[in-house]
Amino acid sequence: MNIIELNQLTYRWPSNHEVTISIDDLSIEHGKKVFLHGPSGSGKSTLLSLLTGINTANQGSVKVLSTSLGELNAADRDKFRAEHIGYIYQQFNLIPYLNVIENVTLPCRLSKRRGGASTDVYNSQALTLLTRLGVDENLANRAVTELSIGQQQRVAAARALMGAPELIIADEPCSALDDANAQSFLELLITQVEETGSTLVFVSHDLRLMKQFDDCLSLNDINKIEGR
Repeated sequence: MNIIELNQLTYRWPSNHEVTISIDDLSIEHGKKVFLHGPSGSGKSTLLSLLTGINTANQGSVKVLSTSLGELNAADRDKFRAEHIGYIYQQFNLIPYLNVIENVTLPCRLSKRRGGASTDVYNSQALTLLTRLGVDENLANRAVTELSIGQQQRVAAARALMGAPELIIADEPCSALDDANAQSFLELLITQVEETGSTLVFVSHDLRLMKQFDDCLSLNDINKIEGR
């Protein structure tokens, strides 16, 4: 079963006459760990915005879990994303006025599907995830602004994994880490993704990380924009 299917996809930003993304066909199987790479400015973040329904294609289709995102209105795309997609942002996007456990359990408050239990139950699940990702449970009630970069990154990963969404997207999550911490974080992330059975699309410019993935995609190879 394919979790992602792109067909005759094109996208241009409203303020730009040039096409940013042009992909004939792309499919990613459920449960795969996929490494996506490309140089700065190649359209990686734009593609992720299409996969998550933040933006919609000008032409063609983007299907996630057999749902055509372009056929949903903005509110339904937001709901779909909250229920089925965990996102690890490059800058983490943690909520500064929430503590660690509140940040991790945020998806449970936004989505019944990823919550579906009492506060005590999903707080317990969050603590388990944090521990497995190397965050001491004694930090659970600390402000995220008091954490190190590495700790914040693990909190962001726990939030994305919370409720076992079918698709995890990680956008350059290791860019702020040194080599040793990047490898350590990736190993922890992959272990958790395999336990939940989620599909992982991991975006990075660091080709040294790709050996831990099932498939490797170069955006330069799959993005067929003219004149490049």
